[in-house]
Formats: sequence, structure tokens, C-alpha cells
Amino acid sequence: MKRFLSLVLVFLFAALCLPISVMADTPAFSDVPEDAYYAEAVAWAVNKEITTGTGNGKFSPATSCNRAQAVTFLWRAAGSPEPGSDIMSFNDVSEDAYYYKAVLWAVEAGVTAGTGNGSFSPVTNCNRAQIVTFLWRAMGTPEAEGENPFADVNENAYYLKAVLWAVENSITTGTGNKSFSPAMNCNRAQIVTFLYRCFKEAPHEHSFGEWEITLPSSCLTEGIRTRSCECGETETTAIPVTDHSFGNWEETLAPTYDTEGVEVRVCGVCGTAEERALPLLVPDPFVIISNPEAVDANIGDTVTFKFETAGGKPSVSYQWQIKYGADSDFTDIFGANDSEYSFTANEEHRKNNAEFRCVAADTKGGILISETVFVSFPLWFGYEDKVIDIEPNGNSVLNADAMGGSAPYTYEWEVYDCTGGEWISVSTIERFEFGESDADSFTVTVSGCIAEYYDTFRCKVTDSNGDFAYSPETKFLLTGLAFANDLPDEIRVTDVREDVYLYIKLASDFGIPPYTYKIEYYSDRRNKWSTIKIETKDSYTMNETFLSDKEDRDYNGRYRITVTDSSGNKIVSNEVSVIFS
Repeated sequence: MKRFLSLVLVFLFAALCLPISVMADTPAFSDVPEDAYYAEAVAWAVNKEITTGTGNGKFSPATSCNRAQAVTFLWRAAGSPEPGSDIMSFNDVSEDAYYYKAVLWAVEAGVTAGTGNGSFSPVTNCNRAQIVTFLWRAMGTPEAEGENPFADVNENAYYLKAVLWAVENSITTGTGNKSFSPAMNCNRAQIVTFLYRCFKEAPHEHSFGEWEITLPSSCLTEGIRTRSCECGETETTAIPVTDHSFGNWEETLAPTYDTEGVEVRVCGVCGTAEERALPLLVPDPFVIISNPEAVDANIGDTVTFKFETAGGKPSVSYQWQIKYGADSDFTDIFGANDSEYSFTANEEHRKNNAEFRCVAADTKGGILISETVFVSFPLWFGYEDKVIDIEPNGNSVLNADAMGGSAPYTYEWEVYDCTGGEWISVSTIERFEFGESDADSFTVTVSGCIAEYYDTFRCKVTDSNGDFAYSPETKFLLTGLAFANDLPDEIRVTDVREDVYLYIKLASDFGIPPYTYKIEYYSDRRNKWSTIKIETKDSYTMNETFLSDKEDRDYNGRYRITVTDSSGNKIVSNEVSVIFS
């Protein structure tokens, strides 16, 4: 506030220094005699635009001056400065009042605080105590050293210091008889005279301009700033030492996942260095990017699986594992320690349905396990061609045992036709009933007839892609005597002179020759079997005609052939009924 008031005083002092001719140009008022004690003060006030009179060429010196007018005169004497705030603290000062800005300024400058209860009382007359106090405050409330010359100014009066200051600075000498008359209302002539005496004698205070830096400060030395008055006086002050002028941070040691890094910055003026730690690297989440995929391959092909991960704390290790069969456990593959694993597909992989997977681990303890993957081989079978020894009319279950390819499979069982020299579907042969077929399994009943003509079987397996393969062949060998054909169920003889013809054949390669063929006849009348003919030979076949006794022609009978080899193996044919008509 003191600086503000000092500036006011400087402004007023400069005004007082104007040439006298300016005063001479001031218009005269008809009610202000030239010899009046206040004539010079009125001329000064008009020249400073503090007042223009009351109109019609009059100043009205004897008219009482209220608080609004007194503050306005004082504000104008200060150069009509703009208030710092437009917020009015008094409820009796309207925004459109001519004295609005003057009151705002007076409050900010500490000239007045109002009359209490939020009021300024603008129309209340201003007395001598108030105007002297306004002036004293406007001048910065300076101390006065003189004694109180007035009997009517109490030692504890709020205006005591103001009155003492006014007397000391020849602004007032009182009203006579050791009286100051503090409660006496001031008229316009007195108010203007007080202002004139106050500001006319105001000492010069330097009006310094803005501070200018004449020597910049640094982190090593203080700087200097200077300001000048219009009179040529200068004032200097020190600028404190500045902080260091650091450059940008530069990394000197990169952080890792286990150790902090370091970055440094250097002052460009003094070279002082400052460093700070860089935080540890934080690994990204450890996740699977892609799993290995199953591949189609043949034995001997190179197969490559790939397991891709991201994130985790470096370095990430990989371990490929293998498992043979559903009931076994995964075991590590020696040397398979990369995200990619290449190997040669072999019979062991195919035979044991090998499964593969990869386990990835980072150094923070994170574990990722890939999906299980396998090598898909073309259709193949888990056995080779085989020969099975079987007793005549024995049963054997054949299994296709197909693997590889793409499920589901379809199955078609075939048998080799020895007479035609070709493979044919068992379902197309009506002559024999081979057994029951149930998809991938086939139950065969091996009779002598089947063994003679259809002794070898296989299965055609087709997968869902349309690819097919033939299973290994299975051949049956009878372990005892067996017939390659059956006798007819019935023979009708219509001519008594007609021969009865019987043909029987042993299945090849069975029994030990020579063979004894015996034709037997069963008479219903005699209720027993009787031998008609016996013949021993090395041949697998017996092709005989015979003529029954005349006596036997009168009776129907059943016939059969019994064959015995040299080791005692014996086989009896089916029965044929011979009917004479």
C-alpha cells in the first residue's frame, strides 16, 4: 500500500511542478475573491481537475462537503487511479454513483473503512477530524514527533496522530484558542485548502520504473537488476543464485529385469552431474501366441512342430515331451529345447500313437504347456500277413486293426477266389456263409469247402477323406482231414438200370496219403450201416458209380463216404438220400 501511496504522491508532486502559467489559465469563479485564503487552493484544484465548481461560474466555497465529495476530491488528487477490484463492500454505494470508483480506491488504499454496519454514509457531512485522517492515511500514516497543541483533541482519539501530522506539516493550525474543532463540518473551501496544503508540500519520492536485469544470475554467481526514476536516480538489487541448468536426462546404464538402471543429467554452466535410478523392467504377461499343429506325414518324413509364446521374464526355456499311448506319461525329449522341434517320423511314432507337447518356462517361474499334438499317418495296419492253423469248421475272428488316416472308417471284407484268381467281396458269394461281419471285425467259420476255394482274407478300409488301404492277408490252414465239397442232399433214381453216381473231394494238403475211401449204405429196414465198397488210393478225390443189389432197390436208403488217412485221421461226409421210384 505504501508503494501505491508513494506513486500517488509522485504524481501529485509532478503536477505541482507545472509552470505558473497553467495556474493562470484556470477559469475564475465569481464567488472566489482573489484575496481569499482559499483562492490559490481553488485554482490549484481546478487545474488538477479535482473540481470544476458547482455551475454558473460558482465554486460555492461555504457549502458543506459530504463524505462522498471529500473522498472523490482525494481520489482525483491521486490521479483517479483504477481500483484493483470492482467488488463494493458498502451497501449504500450504488454502482452508478459518481463516487463509486473513488470509494473502491479509498478502501483499497486504507483511506476509509466506512462508518460501520456495511455503510459508507456518502451524504454525511465530512468534519475536520475525518478529512485530516483521510489525508494522513493517504500519505501513508507517517509518524509525527510534536506535542498535541489542542485542548479538544483527546489523547486516545482515533484522529490524534493525523492531527499531529497535519500540524507538523502546516496543513492546519486549528481554529484558535488552542482548539482544533474536530467535529466541525468542513466546507468546500476548507477541503480544497487542506488538499492543497497537503500535496503542495509533499516531498518528492522516486518514481521508479520496472526492474530490468542487467546481469543474469547463474548457479555460480548472483545477478543484478536495476530500476530508474525519471529524476535519474537508480536502484539495484541482487538476483539470487539460480538452480543448476540441467540438460536432458540421458541413460548411462540400461535397467534389466534384475538390476536398476541409471540416468544422468549435467548442468551446462558448472558441470555438476545428477543421477537417478531407473526402475526394474517389468515383464509382459507370459502368454501363448500359437500352439503346435498336427501334420500329415509318412514314415521317413521330416516333421516340425512350433510353440510360440510372448512376454514373461527372459530368458524363456522350452522342453518338448513325448508320450506313447494313452496310459503312459509324457517324458522329456533329449535335446529338444527350442520353440521349434524337428524330427523324422518313424515306425515307433506310428505304432505307438505318439503324442507331443512343449513346456515353456520363464525365469520368474511362469509355466505354459502347449496343446497336445500328433503326427497323422496314412492308413496302416497293426499286423502283417499271417497264416492261421485251424481245425475243420473252426471259428476265427479277424480284426482290421486300421490306424492313421482320418476317422471314421468304412470296412469291406474280401476273400481270394482260388478258382477265379481274384479278390471278391465276401458279401457277393452266395455259395458259402463265411460268418458274421461287424465293421472292423469279421468272424470266419472255416470248413473244408472254404479252405479249398477261399482260404485267404483281407479288409479294404476307407477313411473319411476317401483314401483307402488293404489290410494284411490272413490265410487259413486246416489241421485235419476236410472235404472240399459236400454230397448232394438227395439223388432220385427213376430207372432201375441207372447207376448211382457219387463224387467227393478232400481239401488239398490235408491228411497223410494214401486215403481209404469207404462207401456206406444205411438201410432203414435193417437199421444199420453197411459197407458197399472200399478203395485205397493217393488221390484227393473219389468219383464212383455203383449199382445196388436188386434186393436193395426195393428200399430207399442213405449213403455216405468215410475217409481215413494213413495216420488214422478219419472224416465222414454228409449223408445223401437215394430214392428209387
